[in-house]
Amino acid sequence: MPPYGDIESCKNLRQCFKYCSKEDQNCEYNNVDGDYLHIHTSSYISGLRYERLNSASYPYCRMQGVQRIEFESRFQRWKNDSMVREMKEKFDKCILKPWQKATINLLNSQNDRTVLWIYDFVGNKGKTFLSNYLLSRGNFVIERGSTKDISYAFNLEKKVIFDFCRSQKDYVNYHDIECFKIE
Repeated sequence: MPPYGDIESCKNLRQCFKYCSKEDQNCEYNNVDGDYLHIHTSSYISGLRYERLNSASYPYCRMQGVQRIEFESRFQRWKNDSMVREMKEKFDKCILKPWQKATINLLNSQNDRTVLWIYDFVGNKGKTFLSNYLLSRGNFVIERGSTKDISYAFNLEKKVIFDFCRSQKDYVNYHDIECFKIE
């Protein structure tokens, strides 16, 4: 055992947690009863827990049937909401290039039957960044996928963006693009 002279067993569990959490509340507790924690610390931990939660870890791996399905569904929604929040925060402070602003203006002014096609022979100009920016604004962005998968993922968003890389130019499914035009 290392030569530490000040190691003692915990005599009061509540005070031990209070001491360990301090004011900064940047501690992480696993499998700790919330009654022992100060309300601010426990709310902070609850807010961060979903980021560290592993749905395959104990006790979640022991859930059975419907309870397991419901947990997985809620966990996935929580994770997706967190990713959307982070993406919105990231793109709120970005500065768009002039051609990106013009593209957004064209998207906002076009009718439902028009397809706006942007192609660049060189690359690395910001097209994928623009598609991610539009995704953070609640639009539907597709990189690739079968018709069945795309139709399942589509949730009636106002704008649909196909972000194809140059290596896919021979495999673009134009039928899928035409299906998104509103009659």
